Amino acid sequence: VISQCIGEGDHAQARRITTHTFFLALIVVSTLSAIGLLTMDFVFTRLGASGEVLTLVKQFMTIWYLGVIFMIVPMFAEGIIRATGDTVSSSAIMMAGASLNVVLDPVLIFGIGVFPAMGLRGAAIATILTRAFTLVAGVFILHHRHRLIEWALPTPSAMWASWRRVLHIGVPSSATALLVPISSAVITRIVAGFGPEAVAACGAGGRLEMFAFMIPMSLGMSLVPFIGQNWGAGRRDRVELCRKYSNR
Repeated sequence: VISQCIGEGDHAQARRITTHTFFLALIVVSTLSAIGLLTMDFVFTRLGASGEVLTLVKQFMTIWYLGVIFMIVPMFAEGIIRATGDTVSSSAIMMAGASLNVVLDPVLIFGIGVFPAMGLRGAAIATILTRAFTLVAGVFILHHRHRLIEWALPTPSAMWASWRRVLHIGVPSSATALLVPISSAVITRIVAGFGPEAVAACGAGGRLEMFAFMIPMSLGMSLVPFIGQNWGAGRRDRVELCRKYSNR
């Protein structure tokens, strides 16, 4: 939606929709965080966790759910930065965040220097701190470089108009994206019957799969601003040409 507004040359509308959708993201994330905290036992016992494993899961996920706003909103901000065509800044934020996580993880998990060993709690805290950094960086770039954030409180009618445009694309897209975690949950439940070592091995395999997905995912992300901006500018011929070449 933002890339279409930019293609149309309507920067003011792009700024309004960006600002209004931040409110939507905060509402959705807060709701999901509360649901996650209330359903931890129900969900993870059905995924096969019990005893000490369930205790460890809850140690990690309690912190994760409380800090989930720092996980989700940065992804939202980075997506808008990419929508402007500024993939360099988005990439730099992600790489800086990953580098920071590499440093913080061993420090907080094993305890280095003045920091105590916190185990899984340390891993969760490291992740939240890293994503908090990416959130601040993303908002800074959106405001100072691209001027896409309004600090005035929006009216409910204006906010709802922006939400409808975003949800028109976002709801089907989210439904598609949900297939991956749902299928992963089913696989995890099946594998859990073979013991915690099998679950760990399945998780490690999933990390390796990401290397295979990296090329099509990167291509897909780069197509969003290109197609969106050309669509907004009425250049359907360039959209069709892009589709042909990207499929090849």
